[in-house]
Amino acid sequence: MIFHEPSFWVDLSFVLLGIFIFIKAKPQIKAKLDVRIATIAKELDEARDMRERASRELAEVLFRDKNAERDVAQIKQQTNEEVKELRRVAQQERVLSVKRTQLFAQERLEQLESRWQSHLRDAFVSATLSASETFLQRAAQDSKTQSFLFERALDRLPRTIIEQHPSQERSTSNS
Repeated sequence: MIFHEPSFWVDLSFVLLGIFIFIKAKPQIKAKLDVRIATIAKELDEARDMRERASRELAEVLFRDKNAERDVAQIKQQTNEEVKELRRVAQQERVLSVKRTQLFAQERLEQLESRWQSHLRDAFVSATLSASETFLQRAAQDSKTQSFLFERALDRLPRTIIEQHPSQERSTSNS
């Protein structure tokens, strides 16, 4: 029956060979599988560690990024405040510079005006003296005016000088 069939014996020998190989190779296969399992477990642990490290680094980067954004906003605010202060100082300096320039211009104008008035006064005095000199020269050429001026000059001199002067004594005795 079944034992007489060659396929049965082939099947049986195949199963027995498989059991024999399994029994003999089991510890080696198990050892290789255990090594492979350990390697895979180690790789998984390393992957978990790397994942945790990456998560920590990502958190740090996000934290630094958040801090950097806050720092950038703070720097912008400080810069804006400094710019406002510099503008205010520049405006004050500009106002002071304009005031100094106006004051200098006013002083210079006053100096020029004073100098102009002085020149005008000098020219007026010079013209008046020239006219007076011309008038007096013409008037002094007249004999009546000469005698009048001489008498007036004598009246203004003190009497002691007149009495000591010999030419006056002659002129008074002749009259």
